[in-house]
Amino acid sequence: MGRWAPRGTTGDLSFLGEKPQVSDADCTSTVTADVIIVGGGHAGIQCAKSAIEGGLSVAVIERLAADDDGTYYLRGEDVGHFNSQWLINQGFGPYDTEEIVMEFAKRSGFCVNLELIRSYVENSGAMFDAMVDLVPEDSDILDYGQCNVQQCAEGVYPHELGGYKTWAGTAQFRGGIFEDEIPMASASRLPEFEFLAKKHAEDLGAVWYNGYTAVVLDQAEVGGKVSGVYATDPDGNYVKFAANKAVVLAAGDFGGDGKMVWNICEEVRSMAMLNGVTEDTAADQCASMAGNPGTGHKMGLWAGGYLDPYFRASMEGGGAQGPLGSAPLVYVDAHGRRFMNECQPVSAQAQFRRTTLPVYSIWDANWEEFVKVCGTDHGSPDWGVPEYIEQVREDMSHVVDAGADGYPVRSSCYTEREGSRNIVHGANTLEELADMMGLDADTKATFLDTIAEYNKMCEDQHDTLFGRDAKAMIPLDTPPYYYYATDRQPAGNTGMAALCGLITDNNMNVLRVSDKQPIEGLYAAGNCLGGRYALTYATPVAGNSVGQAMTNGYVLGKYLAQNA
Repeated sequence: MGRWAPRGTTGDLSFLGEKPQVSDADCTSTVTADVIIVGGGHAGIQCAKSAIEGGLSVAVIERLAADDDGTYYLRGEDVGHFNSQWLINQGFGPYDTEEIVMEFAKRSGFCVNLELIRSYVENSGAMFDAMVDLVPEDSDILDYGQCNVQQCAEGVYPHELGGYKTWAGTAQFRGGIFEDEIPMASASRLPEFEFLAKKHAEDLGAVWYNGYTAVVLDQAEVGGKVSGVYATDPDGNYVKFAANKAVVLAAGDFGGDGKMVWNICEEVRSMAMLNGVTEDTAADQCASMAGNPGTGHKMGLWAGGYLDPYFRASMEGGGAQGPLGSAPLVYVDAHGRRFMNECQPVSAQAQFRRTTLPVYSIWDANWEEFVKVCGTDHGSPDWGVPEYIEQVREDMSHVVDAGADGYPVRSSCYTEREGSRNIVHGANTLEELADMMGLDADTKATFLDTIAEYNKMCEDQHDTLFGRDAKAMIPLDTPPYYYYATDRQPAGNTGMAALCGLITDNNMNVLRVSDKQPIEGLYAAGNCLGGRYALTYATPVAGNSVGQAMTNGYVLGKYLAQNA
């Protein structure tokens, strides 16, 4: 493809290592099923459920060992979805699905497969309702406090701010309302919810092979028909998994493989290099994240497939963070200047990367007014659980008295409670606040001028610098004043997940790089599937990475039952 071929797509794949050479003669046993699924995560479980319900036999290869009850580690706590009867019964929807599809496309610069996005948006409600039907009558898993819908204060959807729309559609499996900070997803009951589908599939005859590691696809020639998977069992012996109809790659992302991240995620690599991160240190960071090793991506690339060609997204985070999350506070950089439209959380990661850190989030005694105009982006203050807003009120009342040490304030969004409270500082004047921030004389003067300029624009209800929404032109003029500092340097990892995957047709059939035609018998779902994200993690609702994975599997299993 020439020198302009993106790394990790169509050119040099040496960073993957040598393709393993395994044959039938190396195997000690053979497992045969209509559908072989590589990965028993959110996509794999749902694919198994749909396929077995459709009359196909199913074998699932899962590298994690299972506990005595058949469960194992599953990531996540939110299921972003639309138009389930469960949502509608609570007053959320029905929504215009085409409007939602276009919002996803807009947030990804239209560099996505619109039909795959449409499949998710239009089928996610049915997927979720099918899961609700599996919940035992005596279970409390869907009760208030255990599972809630993320909401905004205005309560009207779509909610629009900064030119972007959000909806109430995130089922947050909280596992309780907590007084203190807890590790991310440590109390989530989403795995319990998901394993209802696994047990249902097993009751119908699907078989899980836990502790087995997929190695390479059974394929006579690159780009040719895929007829199975070679894997190793817990003792290291090779086992052949022969597929009568299809192999599904649902093995998650590749965020745990530093070489893959470095060679595939161009922006992650470039920004990390600008901050002195080397490939070796990036690999150490990726390993410490304990993420997925990229098994599905590797096998798909070795088989002749290719990845999202550009703007490869990751769930790296970024933005203001802090107890008020993505509320449209006033952001100033290390020079004391505003630098973005704070009403656009979708752009925060890119903007924070491109300014001088630290960034300070500034608010005053009227902080709740800022919080009330938020939508439901990932990390937004959550009005679906008023207890968390009340906890912020309580903690904020102690900030000024804490002086230079600041005070730990609990988050207004459950999903951001990652083990420690956020230290907030407060003062009775902006001048004192600037001194607390450690600004030198010139920067302090710039900061004070910036706030004065912002307040003047609030009087006019017109942000002449960045086009901030009029309803968010809330002046900073009521003491006390507060700040939270963010100094998150770009690192060499993808955060929670790498969000680029194998390119497929609209039925999730992996395409050959040579002629862009389907590779017979090979499919991808979840984070192995490309065409879902570009630029960044798009969140018209939070939790849509898990929601998409579950829906991909749900739809693909049905498709295979009807067509494979």
